[in-house]
Amino acid sequence: MEYPYARRGTPPWAWVLIVLVALILVFVIWWAIAAQGPEQTVVVLPKEERPAAPPEQPPEQPVVVERERPVNIYIEREQPRPNVIIVPQGEQPPEARERLRQVDLPSRFRFQGKTWEPADQAVSIEDVDLKDTGTSVDGNIIYAERDDQPPYEDLYLETEPGSGICVKYTST
Repeated sequence: MEYPYARRGTPPWAWVLIVLVALILVFVIWWAIAAQGPEQTVVVLPKEERPAAPPEQPPEQPVVVERERPVNIYIEREQPRPNVIIVPQGEQPPEARERLRQVDLPSRFRFQGKTWEPADQAVSIEDVDLKDTGTSVDGNIIYAERDDQPPYEDLYLETEPGSGICVKYTST
């Protein structure tokens, strides 16, 4: 049996359906993008209208604060862990002087809004993981523990450059 009419391509109703689906798809994509909104709005002003950037604040520099009664700081090196002995100026340390060495460190200083004084503890740079804070007081580099962030809990001053021994300072 033969059909009286031969098929000649896609019927017109199929093309209409394809175009409608394509238009709906384009509209849905456009709507989805427009509905998201920008995460951050950036406004670019002409150069003459831009506000001036605030001036960068220099980091606070430590300041030595004199005590009412000055002190001398001694390090006892004979022990595996050095001791710090703080003696009022003019007095002798209680232990034998031959084991002690006087160090030239500030007895008190101000840094980051706090007053820092030496504790009776000395540490080796190898024993405690210390980092340079980028500041110094009275020519002595200020160290802090590597995982500590400002405001610091404790600070350390090296007794002499290259000695590897630091005196711990605590805030008062």
